[in-house]
Amino acid sequence: MLKQKGIYLLLIAVIGLLLVFSLILRFSDFRMSNFFGEKEEELEVIDSNAILVEGEDFNVTAEEFLDYKENLCLVHQLNSIKMDISDEEILNRIIENKLLLQFADEQGVTVAESDVLNYAEQTKEAFEKDVSPELSELYISLAEELDVSPEEYFTHPEVLQQYEEVVKANKLIEIMTLNGEINESVSIEQFKSNLKDEKANTFEVRQGMLDQLAE
Repeated sequence: MLKQKGIYLLLIAVIGLLLVFSLILRFSDFRMSNFFGEKEEELEVIDSNAILVEGEDFNVTAEEFLDYKENLCLVHQLNSIKMDISDEEILNRIIENKLLLQFADEQGVTVAESDVLNYAEQTKEAFEKDVSPELSELYISLAEELDVSPEEYFTHPEVLQQYEEVVKANKLIEIMTLNGEINESVSIEQFKSNLKDEKANTFEVRQGMLDQLAE
């Protein structure tokens, strides 16, 4: 059975691309059923719980990596964008995001439940306002994977957990911008890269496993 973990990240990414960059969907021969079927097959031939990155305060499993990679591939296919991101770069993004959230916790950044629920409602409203038939198909498929109705999707506990991380990261970035830590010279992407370099001795990437997943 297809694992639910990480599926909700897809909708966040899709909405980000569609609403921020106003890209046009072109499905051609691609269908959601094909995507989820292929993903399920991949997860059946690996140890989904195998640790790909082992850190002092976080881990990245093989399943988590494949979820993120496949979700990213889908976003690119939905928007007819060539997928030219290496597995190493994909894994780096996952590590950087985890380190950023860890940094936010260290800085005492917290978010209220009401802020998370407001973010969920805003996301739902934006989605319903600009939904296309193709994106509607995606929305329904994601809800089915979480075994909930489309109306319940945006307030599913796992989805809300991811929204909480998004809100927390945004709050951290806002604070850092006001403090001048994020500016024209240092972007958030540069900060995350620097943070990863600083924390390089606190986690280990199992390169052999990453190479195996890339086959």
